[in-house]
Amino acid sequence: VDTKFVTNLAKLCKQTSNQSADQQDNNNNMVAVGGEGDKHLRRKSAVDGYSIGQRYYYDAWTYYTENQRKLNLDDACMIRGAQFASLKQEMLQSDLINMTMDEWQFMQEMCALLFESTKCKAFKCDVLKSDGHGIDMHYGFNQGDQCRLEHVFAVYIYCNFPEIQRTFQAHVCSQQFVHFGRLLREMVEAFGISVFRDDSEPFFYHNVSVHTKSDNDNNDNDDNKYDDDNDSACFNGQLALKWCHPTFDNDDNKYDDADIDEDSACFNGQLALKWCHPTLMTSSQHIIQLYSMADNSNLVTLKLCKHSTFAYSVNYFACNWLSDYSLDNECLFIGGKYALTLQSIVCRNMYSYSHYLNAMHVLSTLIKGKANILPIDGKLLYAIETLTQTKLNLHRLPSNNGGNREHRNKGDRAASYVMRIFEKFCENVTTPIYINLIWVLDTSTNGYAPIQQWITNDDHSWIRFDVLCTLFPNVEKVKIRHSQFSLQPSTFDAFIEFFGKTSDKRESKLKEIVIEDPNESVVSVQFIINAYQSKLEAIDWIMDTNKFRTKITLSKQEKQKSNLWDDLF
Repeated sequence: VDTKFVTNLAKLCKQTSNQSADQQDNNNNMVAVGGEGDKHLRRKSAVDGYSIGQRYYYDAWTYYTENQRKLNLDDACMIRGAQFASLKQEMLQSDLINMTMDEWQFMQEMCALLFESTKCKAFKCDVLKSDGHGIDMHYGFNQGDQCRLEHVFAVYIYCNFPEIQRTFQAHVCSQQFVHFGRLLREMVEAFGISVFRDDSEPFFYHNVSVHTKSDNDNNDNDDNKYDDDNDSACFNGQLALKWCHPTFDNDDNKYDDADIDEDSACFNGQLALKWCHPTLMTSSQHIIQLYSMADNSNLVTLKLCKHSTFAYSVNYFACNWLSDYSLDNECLFIGGKYALTLQSIVCRNMYSYSHYLNAMHVLSTLIKGKANILPIDGKLLYAIETLTQTKLNLHRLPSNNGGNREHRNKGDRAASYVMRIFEKFCENVTTPIYINLIWVLDTSTNGYAPIQQWITNDDHSWIRFDVLCTLFPNVEKVKIRHSQFSLQPSTFDAFIEFFGKTSDKRESKLKEIVIEDPNESVVSVQFIINAYQSKLEAIDWIMDTNKFRTKITLSKQEKQKSNLWDDLF
């Protein structure tokens, strides 16, 4: 079975286990997960991309070797030295591959003809300029430089020699493939097509294998089984991903599913992806469906598109003009500097979870206080309600969306698959939540009125902390703003009732709540301060306000651990 459009979610090789991708060089607030600083990185909830593995640098790029300490690049991501002097020697003399001289000569003649074509001559390097246009790469190219013949060699070999492709994926950091890896990176990132170009493909499709085999499972026939209840299928709740390389077993000539790292395979719950190791995708949905029809039920199809932020301009290389499979619309990604947005997950060519992912996108923009960009129709509303109710362990049925009855009976039987993504997504939210009631109550397509019952009560005097604290247990601060919030005594009665329950062992880390510019038509801020300050102190919360009495700050008192010697004396 052709696996060129398949990435097996396996553990990274030992060479990459201690590096978390180039945080400083990326300079885009996207954090890779993995390595010694993993716990610190996971607390950054503003990340919009997830990385499997790392982004490598070759010593031929002198900018990175000379500025390694300045860029905070770990030694593990620096590939120094080369076993062979050229790409030709790597292909013909390496003991890992078996390319013959006849194959090399034929490939060389074909690429020489392609190199003289008008299409190839149009590949020019676009160096980053002051206006932000161009690439921010330091590979030794100048503005307008043309790709070299050896760049065409590398892409041609990768597309048309499947065994070499798989072997290289298993040895990305090997000194035996230094020239091959470097040329692929340069061709894609320096001479490729930006996803923001007008002639770029709008969507990209790729399959991932999500099976995790237990240590006691030695049955090779189960190698490709897909388990909906396995954590490796949930992408760890992230909305963004980086891809580097899987582990390949040369003895069995297959990927070792027993090495799959469930946490990495779950992508930590993000909704965007960074592809570091060479990855072929297709721009055709029909093509990916054909490659997903094989008897390989553990395959999950990802649909990706460009990121909403122009600064995250991913480059890819369209390979159809030099690939033997030109109708497959192959697109080569490598490097993982920026992310592609995960738009949909399709399981077994049958169940599409795009509405569930869109629901997470809607919740992500809502808690940032931004306007909604996805109109909330019946299917999306049902997805939001299903995810929220399941996470809250509620048992009442969703609201009457009769048009979705058939949808409920079909795709949602496997909804537990997406619930794990949602749970990890919620766990990753640690930055302050901003409840912007202007957008929450807005009935237009840019508002969140259809789901306002999850955020506020009917008279808008109470924010549903029971929902927020359960959905996002790692959030420490919530900010509520605008005059739509009605300040009433019941607001703080409900607050004291909810946060004063000592018997309720809440896992929420909420420590601070800020209420700005509330509606004081019922009671004033000063009245609330006088009436509830002592009551809040009784439940270990402190109330404060600014000198203009337009803002209320509620802070949780930290219980100091008593010193043993102080207790004794």
